[in-house]
Amino acid sequence: MTLTQFKYVLEVEKMGSINHAANNLFVSQSVLSTSIKKLEEELGYQIFTRTHRGITCTPLGKTFLSYIRPIHEQVQNINRMIEDVSNQHTISLSIASSGWTFLSTIMAELYQRYQTAGLRLEYYEAFGSEPENLVANHIADIGFIRRYTCYQRSNHANFKALKLHFFPIYSADIGVTVSPANPLFYNKSNFITTDMLRGSVPILHTYFDAGPYSNILTQLRIPVSPNRFMVTSRAAMYEILAHTNSYYINSVFVHSEKNIRTEGMVSPQRTLILKDCDIKSEFGWFKRENATLNTIAMDLVNMVSSYFSNNFSFL
Repeated sequence: MTLTQFKYVLEVEKMGSINHAANNLFVSQSVLSTSIKKLEEELGYQIFTRTHRGITCTPLGKTFLSYIRPIHEQVQNINRMIEDVSNQHTISLSIASSGWTFLSTIMAELYQRYQTAGLRLEYYEAFGSEPENLVANHIADIGFIRRYTCYQRSNHANFKALKLHFFPIYSADIGVTVSPANPLFYNKSNFITTDMLRGSVPILHTYFDAGPYSNILTQLRIPVSPNRFMVTSRAAMYEILAHTNSYYINSVFVHSEKNIRTEGMVSPQRTLILKDCDIKSEFGWFKRENATLNTIAMDLVNMVSSYFSNNFSFL
């Protein structure tokens, strides 16, 4: 009488079929039938009867299964406990962010550093206030966000209420990103005025549709269009941008590409700086106030900071 035999008869009882149970257990029907027959011979009575409707338990079989079911469940609990202890030797990190290509690339580099030690990385792409909530609720260890300085007071209040601590990394000018479908793509200067956006259609994430950030266009003094696109994904944003005279608000990372980015996009994109805009886009990371970060978390933060210092001009 073995624990494997217990598992076999419980699966047969659950499925009501030798064939289906064998498929679930990844064994042949003959192996399963032979194992059950040997167990029945050891017990001295049949556990199952075979009818045209399938496999059913005998009265004594039901009694036997009632005894072995808790034993089987306890064995499963022990296996889960052993697995949990084993996983404690794996370094883990969970991250929440609004989604950036560079962050995914850095996470891949982080994996290369720690893969031999065992590494579990969780990445949550979220928008609006979702990254803060994920960290505050202990679902994510750290978060990366971009926030606009015009909402700094409300951001500070929200972080204080959630007991989060924000660490700025980079402060950027604000611009708008357009594709060749928008005439502004061919503007000779990298700077535009907000009046030049008349006739263009804004693309906004749905969290801008209501709540504290719904007046972002007014804050930036951008003419409010009667038309707009509201999206929930970056993929949709890029698709719409490629085929319409639309734009989306972006951070201007000053680098040698002169604000033209094509890699991984549906079509070429150009980000133009809003002239005379006193609002900044602030990128940074945050954690719970009393949280102690592990080595991998601090390495990730340092790698992100180095990425900005090596690639962009700090404003």
